[in-house]
Amino acid sequence: MIILIDKKNSYDNIKLLLRRYMNIKIYGENVEVTAAMKEHVDKKLVKLNRFLDASTLIEVRLKLDEQKNSISKIDFLHKGEAVHLNNKDKDMYKSITELVNKTQTFMSNANEKWIKKKHSM
Repeated sequence: MIILIDKKNSYDNIKLLLRRYMNIKIYGENVEVTAAMKEHVDKKLVKLNRFLDASTLIEVRLKLDEQKNSISKIDFLHKGEAVHLNNKDKDMYKSITELVNKTQTFMSNANEKWIKKKHSM
């Protein structure tokens, strides 16, 4: 299912669509996950809806380390394979954005490899 988002869609509509079509869990380690952080994660994860099934459980972990670096991690299953990606940055929001971009690149490459493999059989 592909969710089309335009400027008329409010965050509430995006959140409802994501929660309906994607199973997202957000955890905080050494940091309180605020509503703004959840909103940022939700808005960024919209990019992944074309790669994942509705039943896919996506776990996002937000963490601060001892040097106050923001670490964001994402875990999910894709075509039976466990995917674990992470990103580290001084800014939590930038870390989340870069993590989702990294995940999107990974998913795009994985799908291309899967399609090539499928066609070569």
